[in-house]
Amino acid sequence: MPTLDAGGVRHHYQDRGEGPPVLLLHCWTGNHSLWADPVEGLAGRFRCIAPDFRGHGQTAGGGELSPRALASDVLALADALGLHAGGVGPALVGHSLGGMVALELALARPEAFPRLALISSSACLGQLALSRHAARVADRLLATGRVPAFLKGWVVSLGLVHPSAPTEVRRRIREAILAVPDPVARSCLRGLRHLDLRGRLSEVRAPTLVVVGRQDLCAGPRHSRLLAAGISGARLEVLEACGHFPMLERPEALLRLLADFLGPLARTRRPSQRKRPPSARRA
Repeated sequence: MPTLDAGGVRHHYQDRGEGPPVLLLHCWTGNHSLWADPVEGLAGRFRCIAPDFRGHGQTAGGGELSPRALASDVLALADALGLHAGGVGPALVGHSLGGMVALELALARPEAFPRLALISSSACLGQLALSRHAARVADRLLATGRVPAFLKGWVVSLGLVHPSAPTEVRRRIREAILAVPDPVARSCLRGLRHLDLRGRLSEVRAPTLVVVGRQDLCAGPRHSRLLAAGISGARLEVLEACGHFPMLERPEALLRLLADFLGPLARTRRPSQRKRPPSARRA
């Protein structure tokens, strides 16, 4: 993976493909590898950049890890990579926490991101917006700090994925979760619990795709319906037999939706110039 110093963070990120740039942003206690299947499918038409958030995957760091703070990190990386050359930046595809980061970016720089895809995400994950099961888990995580232990049990008990999800899917999620330090997971969770962008959804100008699994127990269909209702012209897609991880549970269905949604960019924009910034290096 290449690395790049930007905004006070040494970012590790995957960078594959040629064409209009697409930023793929992962979930809480996830990392770039959870996007492997969509990246494989999109890289023939798009330049896919999937960073590890600060404190996740191979990107070190701590401090404030709210969606807004992480959005600032992503913006610094995008600017350092020259993804806003010509005035139009990358499309944003965000899963769960990544979707909330993408929303913050779309609100902060509405002219800079031509398309927005929100996967299993929410505009508000406060106590009232969470499912009862997810709220109880979140409260216990903040109270005890035993983040990996609780989440490992949740994944194993199928709380995050549909019962039909293969063992390999649960293994990949579990490995990502266990790799994130407890302080990082708790800091992110505190930021998520205080997020509320419901009153600003009407400000989103980018064409928006909202995707959710029917059986998502974390940020389920009611969260996605709220997003789609609040963002003008947003398209809502509900995937059957799917929990919180469509890219792992229903990868072919999600890829079809993303390829269709992002397709106009490939038809109307020139391929991005892949010029590595002087400070970029290979990990």
